Amino acid sequence: MTNKEITKEDKLGIVASRIHDLKINKFNLELTLLEEASIFSPNTADVESINLQIEVYNSKITALEDKYTIIQSE
Repeated sequence: MTNKEITKEDKLGIVASRIHDLKINKFNLELTLLEEASIFSPNTADVESINLQIEVYNSKITALEDKYTIIQSE
């Protein structure tokens, strides 16, 4: 096995893939929120929990997008 460094393109691909996965997970939560809100009596604790999870995903996405930008400028 050779000692091959991770290239800039490799890093960008990895980060982009992680961002994509986070966006998919966030979208699934948004759909869950929509479903919860559509019922006659939504559970407010569930809605608050889902909203908090969406905020966490937003933070993670922002952090990785910042990292992507840093890698691009290397």
